[in-house]
Amino acid sequence: ADPRFAYGTATTEDFKSVAEATSGRDLSNFFAMWIDKSYFPTYLYDWTAIADEGPRFENLIGFHLLKECHYLEDTEGLDLELRFFRDIEGREVDFVQLRDGKATRFVECKLADTAISPALLYLQRKFPSVEAVQVIATRGVDRTAREGVRLVSADRFLSSLAV
Repeated sequence: ADPRFAYGTATTEDFKSVAEATSGRDLSNFFAMWIDKSYFPTYLYDWTAIADEGPRFENLIGFHLLKECHYLEDTEGLDLELRFFRDIEGREVDFVQLRDGKATRFVECKLADTAISPALLYLQRKFPSVEAVQVIATRGVDRTAREGVRLVSADRFLSSLAV
């Protein structure tokens, strides 16, 4: 405990200073993302209402992943969740499917980028037993890319879901 704050108050900046001194790390990114401003992606059931093609494509994939989670919960009694990933280094992956609180699939959405997302590669290295998929809008693609990440077109990926 820091004696300067015993039985008193501390500001967020005080807390950041102590946390950085204790961890020996620069926590600016963490505080910018989680303390200074709250960021949660917004997803709509009607993805067609989104004007920008990239977020609209991400919403389309996310909606179908969520639909799969709900279907498997209803028909098989599974405990499933759909989340997103962001760490203090700023790495983000669009979707993480969980079963019983454990990751089962990482999904990154790109319109046409066949270069595998560095954040997806990071998660694949950290959790090699979890399926890692980069879904692209380009039709007819389904191959194993770098480090076992599946690069697949939306048409093939969506047809492989349980719904």
